[in-house]
Amino acid sequence: MFHPSVGTFFMLYTLAKILMTVGLRFFYRKIYVSGLENIPPNGPAILIANHHSSLMDAAVIGILSKRAVHFFTRGDVFVNGPVKRILSWLHMMPVHAHGGGRKTINANDSSFSEAEKILASGGVIIFFPESTSHIERQIYPLRKGVFRLAFGTVSKQGHHFNIPIVPVGISYAHPTKSRTDLLINMGEPIDLAAYRDNYETNSPATLLRISKDAYTALCKECLHIDDPSRLVAADFLLAIHRTDIRTDDGKWAIKSKTNFQQQKEICNKINTISDAEVTRIQMAGESYFEELKKKGISDTTVVGKNSHTSLPGLIAGLPVFITGILLNSLPIFVARKIADKKVYRKDFYSWIFVACYTVLYFLWLTLLTILLFIFGGQYALAGLIITIASGIFAFKYTGWYKQYLDNRAWVTLDQDEKNNLVAARQTLRSQLQSRVIN
Repeated sequence: MFHPSVGTFFMLYTLAKILMTVGLRFFYRKIYVSGLENIPPNGPAILIANHHSSLMDAAVIGILSKRAVHFFTRGDVFVNGPVKRILSWLHMMPVHAHGGGRKTINANDSSFSEAEKILASGGVIIFFPESTSHIERQIYPLRKGVFRLAFGTVSKQGHHFNIPIVPVGISYAHPTKSRTDLLINMGEPIDLAAYRDNYETNSPATLLRISKDAYTALCKECLHIDDPSRLVAADFLLAIHRTDIRTDDGKWAIKSKTNFQQQKEICNKINTISDAEVTRIQMAGESYFEELKKKGISDTTVVGKNSHTSLPGLIAGLPVFITGILLNSLPIFVARKIADKKVYRKDFYSWIFVACYTVLYFLWLTLLTILLFIFGGQYALAGLIITIASGIFAFKYTGWYKQYLDNRAWVTLDQDEKNNLVAARQTLRSQLQSRVIN
């Protein structure tokens, strides 16, 4: 029987991290990150994060963290022995719903025991204590299991042992759309030692207290709307804000909390203004964005933030674009078909699509490389470079073409239509400025 070495674990995890970094680099336009320094450089740590996008949440934390991270995932994906081994090499541990009876309870006990060993040996584990994934900009009450595990681990290791608990906020501009932005913020660690004595004397009350404190700490790092009826109005204002600050400077991972703080202020104000004001914002947003959709125009075009791609430039680049599509599109096409056909929940869509096209494209490139070296001889390396370069060009060309169509739709409007759109946007933006920013 094959027994993988530590080196095998490391190689597979590292390969997965590299591949997902590349995949996410193409899927998300920008990632704004802050607080990475709050993850201890060594020793045990627990990261508690909100849960908006299935396994994507763990993936984005994993690629940003300098340290290897472990995390729990749905037990039903561990379907057989080979899959279990591969997922364990990727630092995943199964957790099952309680409906499975004694069998799933025993399986969970085994996973939690493994988690204790990881923490005791100085590892890092991500937990999603909301327990369920959802796309709404809300934080659900936290389950107490992660804190019970933390106290249990500490009690077994002795009073010298401590586990910092780092709140991690993940905020997606859109749950499924590509080329949108992502915000990740890591807050100051919660000191488990501050609760230890009380836990030893009154564990139920202490678990309740630390879970509430952790909820408060996590909410500070997330975009959270208290009332579900206000989510739509918040999204309209957030969309306007993202356009206002939009830059295309080529940077992907940006270490800054400013953008998050501005969006957080928008959410905080949406939570406090009157119902009448929320209604006005929602009506203005629905009117404006519906009009944009009808005319085939984006908000970035209205404010003049689209690049002005010329038709001659598009024509000149068309041969390279076609080459890139022919050599690179099959894995993406198949991945999209899989996601569209198999995924029924929005919070799973992005992860399934990105994971599929990343793995399929890696396999596709591997196959092309083999074929090129068999049949291409001395031109094999050049063929591989052309494949990758034309694929990147085709990816960018698609964006340029969309902007060209956007700009064409704008210039075909008469001046009154343009003025009406600008005025409608300004009406919505005035809500942002007067009621939210100030």
